[in-house]
Amino acid sequence: MGAISSDAGQQGSSNAQALSTEEFEHADAAGYHRQDRDQQGPTVAARESSSDAEPKPKGFRAKLHQVTCAPSGTAQKIMCAFFWIAVIVASGVMFAIIFPRFIEHVVTPFIALLRRKLTPMQIAAVIFAAIVILPFSLVMSGMPFVWLAGIVFDYWLALLIVMAASAVGMSLQYWLARYIFHERIERFLQRSPKRHGLAVTLRAVDMAGPWKVVALLRLGPFPYHWLNYALGLCPSIKYPVYIICSVVTELLPRGLQVFFGRSMETLADLLRGRVRNPGVAVYNVVVLLLGIVLVVLSVVYSKRLLRKLEAEELAKEQAEAAAAAAAADDVEAAQSGGSADARAAAVAA
Repeated sequence: MGAISSDAGQQGSSNAQALSTEEFEHADAAGYHRQDRDQQGPTVAARESSSDAEPKPKGFRAKLHQVTCAPSGTAQKIMCAFFWIAVIVASGVMFAIIFPRFIEHVVTPFIALLRRKLTPMQIAAVIFAAIVILPFSLVMSGMPFVWLAGIVFDYWLALLIVMAASAVGMSLQYWLARYIFHERIERFLQRSPKRHGLAVTLRAVDMAGPWKVVALLRLGPFPYHWLNYALGLCPSIKYPVYIICSVVTELLPRGLQVFFGRSMETLADLLRGRVRNPGVAVYNVVVLLLGIVLVVLSVVYSKRLLRKLEAEELAKEQAEAAAAAAAADDVEAAQSGGSADARAAAVAA
């Protein structure tokens, strides 16, 4: 009996040592895994948050984007320069040929018919309703009606009508996105790289502040149609901040659009060589060019800041993911060590 008890004790002791060795090896492996993860934190976090990585275009679209928007070599930069020069020249030629005829044969007769059939109040109501309703389609634009307001009314009255209609439309889209179409718009934002960048920027509201984010997005290269819906998704962007920033930042592009409507006939006469008042023609051209330069500069500046903000937000999310993974590894190692000690104590007892 004594020999049997001694053999059982030795067997239990060897089993306890084997279990302890196995558990400690597991804990050491978890520790090495955590250390390796800490050393490769950015890479692991970036791989784990690959769903947040910006989707990249593929195939012909990728090649066209690289040549026209992101040239890497000297040859591609030369091709990019020639491409955009050709686009600008072709657009200028088409504008010089088509625009005067369009004004003479389409716009002028239409405006004359409109003034004969409708009163100024009715025309204002049509323009107001079109600017409010058309952006809901996400396809059609209310810009032609902004030009129409500039043609029919004085500049400041036209701008007042346009801004009032824009404020109403932006408000309706904001509330619809917040309470009715929330999930659909979230899915819509993930369908292209540009919309994905917008979604990342919206997540940075708490870091950068709602005023800055809304202003930059309004000045940035995002379509007016669905930006109103997208801004309504973020709970940190309250309605007063949204509407004030939107109205203020829309003054420059809307004012330029109204002024273009007022200058259409003058520009058409200038292109046909029938300048009635050279001073007015020069003034209109200078104001339009100055407005275009200001809009382009604001878009470039806001795009640069948005890219920086997007990069900061992605870096923050990756750091948080790496920290969470490290904490999970620590908990797992602690649990493994605790269970090993508990089993060793139980076997020894």
